[in-house]
This record gives sequence, C-alpha cells and structure tokens, in this order.
Amino acid sequence: MKPKNILGIIVSALTIMLGGFVLFSLGFILLAIIINGFQILGETPTGEVFSEMLMFAVYLGVAIILVLGAKWLLTKEQLKHTLRATALTLVLIIVVVMIGIVLYKQSDLIILLAGGVVIIPLFILLYIKKANWTYLFATVYVACIGIYGVLMNVEI
Repeated sequence: MKPKNILGIIVSALTIMLGGFVLFSLGFILLAIIINGFQILGETPTGEVFSEMLMFAVYLGVAIILVLGAKWLLTKEQLKHTLRATALTLVLIIVVVMIGIVLYKQSDLIILLAGGVVIIPLFILLYIKKANWTYLFATVYVACIGIYGVLMNVEI
C-alpha cells in the first residue's frame, strides 16, 4: 500500500468518527442556542448563549478542516463514501440515543437487545450488499459507542 492510501484510510476513519460526533454535537448546540434564545426573549436571560455559540464555531471549524483534509487526501469516490458514512453515523447515533431515552430505567440487557435489533440487521444488510468498508466501520463504531454508553451508564 502506498503511504497516501494508508493516510487516506486513516483520514476516512477519523472523518467518520469525528464527523459524526461533530454533527451530533452541533445538533445539541443548535437546540441549546434556540432554547436559550427563547429564554432571553422571554423572561430569564442567561449568559450561556455565548459559550454555546463558541462551541458551535469550534465544531464547525473542525468539520471544515475534516472535509478539506479528506478532499485533499481522498479520491472523489472515497470522499463520497466517507461523507455518506459520516451521515450514516449521525443517523445511527440518533437512533441509538433515542432507544436509550425510550428505554431509560430498563435493564441494560433490554437496551442492548433493542440496539442490536437495529444495528445487527443493518450490518448484515451492508455486508450482504458488499457496501464500502466505511459504512461497515460507521455501523461498528456506533455499536461500540452504544455498548460503552450502556455499560458505563452514560446519560445525556
């Protein structure tokens, strides 16, 4: 393998992991800005809006750097798969988090089984269709995050 190919694989994996996290975090920050904006316009002004806007700017900067780095190191086909896998990561993280929210206070086994009902069939489908490795990586990455979150009792 050429060094640029190895670097491209590493950049793809990092883009999927960090990109999914950044997109998920941007969603929460945008929601917080909207909620705080309504509070400021309504009755209780808080100073949290600036820090959330700053975090929004940082995450946006990281996203831009990732996309530009991926564009430079990856072929057009690799870039397409990497960005789609990043979007898949965001969707899967949202689904896993929603499962966790809906099944809050249930046993860990029930939460893991419910997550498995979503993740395992998707992984099998991607494997059977011989999807690009980035989609499989994104699915396994989200599954690992979900399992870690359940086992360590991570709460949002």
